[in-house]
Amino acid sequence: MKPTGAFEIPAGSTADVAVTGLGFRPSCIQFYASDHGTQGKSLGSDDAAVALATRVTVVGGTSNYERDGHSIYTMGVRAAIKSFDPDGFTVAVASNTCGTVTVVHFRAD
Repeated sequence: MKPTGAFEIPAGSTADVAVTGLGFRPSCIQFYASDHGTQGKSLGSDDAAVALATRVTVVGGTSNYERDGHSIYTMGVRAAIKSFDPDGFTVAVASNTCGTVTVVHFRAD
């Protein structure tokens, strides 16, 4: 079984977010993220060399799908792996124009 968990990117913050306690240096992370108060969701993966996410938004009953070169890509946040660390990983937040974003689930390999 691979470590899983959750973390938050604070409202408006572009500071790096360190996630620790995995017990090993991961080589790939899969993310599922959600903006608070919006209908946008994101599913992405990152191996620190290649990051890709698909964002799904529902507006007026219509679903929209978009891809981006970040592993976390919600309505207001774009972020990707900055580094894989001995006990976890660090996420670099490239932009944040919304409230708190919860990475509802991640899986580390």
